[in-house]
Amino acid sequence: MNKLFLIFLLSLIVLPLVASADLTFPIHTNYDLNRPCINNGTYCDATYDCNITFVYPDGSVLLDNVLMTNNGAFHTASVSQAQNNRFGVYSATMMCTDGSLSGTDTFTVEITGDGNSSSPFPIQFSILIFGFALIIAGKWREDVRLIKYVGSMLLMTIGVITLYPGWSIFNFSSLPGLSLGIISIGVGGYFLIEDSLSRFTQSENYQGQYYEDDGRYHG
Repeated sequence: MNKLFLIFLLSLIVLPLVASADLTFPIHTNYDLNRPCINNGTYCDATYDCNITFVYPDGSVLLDNVLMTNNGAFHTASVSQAQNNRFGVYSATMMCTDGSLSGTDTFTVEITGDGNSSSPFPIQFSILIFGFALIIAGKWREDVRLIKYVGSMLLMTIGVITLYPGWSIFNFSSLPGLSLGIISIGVGGYFLIEDSLSRFTQSENYQGQYYEDDGRYHG
């Protein structure tokens, strides 16, 4: 049991560190791209116009040189829920000018299931692995059967979270997310009620093989 907890803790500690995007938003929501316009160490004045080109992860264009709204300290471009329909890292190029001076800014935006930055080995995978480890340990050792139920409930919980709101590139709107969520809930649910099903089968088998004192079979 101690080894299982050690593996779980190590999996949380030894998570790969990766550079995150400048902005992160959840999929299928409206959001605003707010970026400052800086000139000579200060905010651009009201004479500056900024246009933005925003590109999907596959290279297709979402916003093509769209004029941003000037809010003083920052400029804004909006992305609708209908446009926000793909997971991954988007690239943006913002160009600002007052007619004589010009400048550009590039940044990235990541779209995930829950709006949090993704990693190559998300913590949810660690919890899934830990849940499976608990189930295996509970199946292997009768004296720690209780931890099998804990593992089952962990799998079901992560399965529900995977479907909605989701995490990383997984949620109900993607095939990997839908599959992982349903499988986690199904596996967790099965092992949660497995003992009850086993007792029911054993009871039926016992009754089917029972003979009365008069020698007649009652099955």
